[in-house]
Amino acid sequence: MRRVNWDPSRPLTRPEWGAFDAQKLELDAPDQHLQIVDGDQVLARASVWLNGPRLHLNQATGLIGHYAADSLQTGQAILEFACETLRRAGCATAIGPMNGSTWKSYRLVSDAAASPASETPFLLEPHNPLSWNAHFLDAGFTVLASYHSSLSLHPDPDPRVPGVRERLTRASVTTRAADPTQLEGELEALFDLACASFSGNFLYTALAKPDFLKLYRPLLERLPAGFTRIAEHDGCMVGIAFALPDLLRPQPDTLILKTVGVRPGRVYAGLGRVLGDELHDLARAARMPRVIHALMHDANVSANSSARTSGVIRRYALYARALA
Repeated sequence: MRRVNWDPSRPLTRPEWGAFDAQKLELDAPDQHLQIVDGDQVLARASVWLNGPRLHLNQATGLIGHYAADSLQTGQAILEFACETLRRAGCATAIGPMNGSTWKSYRLVSDAAASPASETPFLLEPHNPLSWNAHFLDAGFTVLASYHSSLSLHPDPDPRVPGVRERLTRASVTTRAADPTQLEGELEALFDLACASFSGNFLYTALAKPDFLKLYRPLLERLPAGFTRIAEHDGCMVGIAFALPDLLRPQPDTLILKTVGVRPGRVYAGLGRVLGDELHDLARAARMPRVIHALMHDANVSANSSARTSGVIRRYALYARALA
């Protein structure tokens, strides 16, 4: 068993780990690729990033992503290899799995016990063996943050929404569907909103505008525009809720509420709830009886609101380890 740098162009010996095309690797922009190999057999892989979001003042944080391992032994080996690489680069903490930032893929599915067998992985959800959590824990990592996805079966409308909507209307806040004929303009406005609304999120790091456009343009080009709701105030985008049908299910019966973002300010209090309510209405009209509120941080306000009417179907974890 040897430790080597990973050549991403090398054919995968385990296709289920997922391939990385050149565009994806460019967007993720890792600093180094690592592998554990035995002859021609790849037993584990990971990438590392040296400039992760700082957890503690003046302490560099490194990230471990693109993670895959075929056993507890090889998982521990690749994680030790990654931690050693980060430590030598001056990082005091390692976080993983995270592919460069929270803008990209991160977290492991940590618990599917609440999910019936019919709740298969949904579109854009992390998908991994539950055993990978033990790889991180046995390598000295602890849970840094926990998340969940919940399923709503269209409960009665939230009684608070009409009052919030009336207040927002008096303040001249309006809502509409995304305009697929104005994609570039929508993306430009979305970048400004994302910087304002997500900057306070846990582990947030800034993303350069060209990288944001490369990341989100292909996604928005493929999404049905009718399931993205936008709020505006004085010609400025102040809120967004984007959702998409779960194309992995055999029947078009599920809408995934992926992201809700609202510009900070007292005037916009409750706007996320209104946008979410509108998406539930759209799902009903499309005869989709199920709405998944996806990948919410357990402490988020939106998660607390969702808990009123939804049941958890999956849990996720993000891990960290001190390197000093």
